[in-house]
Amino acid sequence: MRARYLFGYQKIFGKIPDAFLRLYLPVMLIITGSLSAWQDAGDRDDWSRKMSVYAAQIDRMDQNIGRVMQALRRLGQMEETLIIFFSDNGGCAERVNSALLNDPGQPIGAPGSYLIYGEPWANVSNTPFRRYKENMHEGGILSPCLIQWPAAIRPNKGFVSGFAHVMDIFPTALELAGDRRYEGPGRSMTGLWQGRMDEDRTICWEHIGNRAVRQGRWKLVRDVEDSSWALYDMRSDPAESKDLASREPQRVRHLLEIYENWAHTHRVRPWKAPKPAKKYRS
Repeated sequence: MRARYLFGYQKIFGKIPDAFLRLYLPVMLIITGSLSAWQDAGDRDDWSRKMSVYAAQIDRMDQNIGRVMQALRRLGQMEETLIIFFSDNGGCAERVNSALLNDPGQPIGAPGSYLIYGEPWANVSNTPFRRYKENMHEGGILSPCLIQWPAAIRPNKGFVSGFAHVMDIFPTALELAGDRRYEGPGRSMTGLWQGRMDEDRTICWEHIGNRAVRQGRWKLVRDVEDSSWALYDMRSDPAESKDLASREPQRVRHLLEIYENWAHTHRVRPWKAPKPAKKYRS
């Protein structure tokens, strides 16, 4: 599998359909502008090996999910089983070298190695969305989700553009089990496949100082490294390429008030970066 990735992390764009490129290539160029081109990258064998190990993990996961699906079919339970599959929150561009957990004498992916595939490959994984795991831009919080339930959900072409949150899984399960007593912040996702989505839903996020609020099509976001809040129309600009904050100051104030009220209610404290912990070698 390693040979598949020797062509580099930017040439992988050649595998993306032309229609997708025409829509998002300008955004890709903005996002990838700070990263080196493949021909300028050092240790290309290591970069290829990192993505190969990552791809192998996905392949193992895919095969074993297939084993679960086969077991459901064998037991005659597939028609009556609701399956929800979604990814983790964004490609990971974190740096782990300072943890001193990697044994440099071991090949990447072997027992004793402790590495990630780095920002360049995380950028490929998240394209065309901005930033990465931990951030509140779409590259850090948007997860594709597949829902299958043959007995109750009729397959349709395309995808549903509505959005949901991981906290919605529990109320979804309760509703499908006939229990409607849930009073938490989540909402049942059944509206996604029953045509009754809440277009004006409001959700707030905070993680290590990165903050965001979304109300319907509008999203206000500010990561720690940002100098100010940015406003995006997620219906027309899901890649967050056009900051509309200066054109919509009243909307910014409205969404910021919603976020601050939420943060106060949930006791969100101002973020202070922790002091470096003492490092140990495993």
